[in-house]
Amino acid sequence: ALDGLRALGLGRHMLLTGDRLPVAQRIAAAMGIAAVHAEALPETKMRVVLDEVAAGYRPLVVGDGINDSLALKAGAVGVAMGAQGTDVALAAADLVLLTSDLRRLPTMIRLSRRCRATIQVNVALGLVWTCLLMALAAVGALGTEGAVVAALLHNFSTFLGLANAGRLLRFDETGRV
Repeated sequence: ALDGLRALGLGRHMLLTGDRLPVAQRIAAAMGIAAVHAEALPETKMRVVLDEVAAGYRPLVVGDGINDSLALKAGAVGVAMGAQGTDVALAAADLVLLTSDLRRLPTMIRLSRRCRATIQVNVALGLVWTCLLMALAAVGALGTEGAVVAALLHNFSTFLGLANAGRLLRFDETGRV
């Protein structure tokens, strides 16, 4: 999971846990995580996340328990692990992974980036098409029934946006290009 996140440009990682420090340090060392905050209470976790936000970062917080709920809410994006997550964590999170497989995080990020790009293309297409139709109607290029023709052509652009968004259904979860 961490290798996938690093490949996506998310190279800053932190282990923020309520577990004992020696255990947390051992896990962090095995995972290549330099920053470790152990034996953290829920308020401490939230404060650390808020400090990251104040420092200009946009933390992605991943958790599954009641003790993670404040941090999940404080982060730019909170992700709850759904399979074993508590109801409080699920309610506090922005996103819920339906499994406890952290390897799904890079897939989630790639899909969200693809969704954002699709939305931007659809908005641009809609604006350009609408402006073009307004200009054609203004100069009378759509004939005497200009409003009806413009409305029909505008609906065509809606179908184009839907078709473009439908491409997300073919999203490749493996990450292959």
